[in-house]
Amino acid sequence: MQELIQQLQEKAGLNTEQAAQAITVMRDFVKSKVPPFIADTVDKWFAGINNPQQPSSDVAAADDFLDG
Repeated sequence: MQELIQQLQEKAGLNTEQAAQAITVMRDFVKSKVPPFIADTVDKWFAGINNPQQPSSDVAAADDFLDG
């Protein structure tokens, strides 16, 4: 997720707070498009975004779903 935040900062000219807010909007959008039983999984994908310097253990334990 840190890479996504960095790209939002570099390519869209957002500061860290704005990039985190943009990702929150994306998370909410994705959650609105998937079946309810998948919502927890989406939350795990986006965990740690509000504090990108300290990702949750779920994100740290699993390879970032955006990598690879």
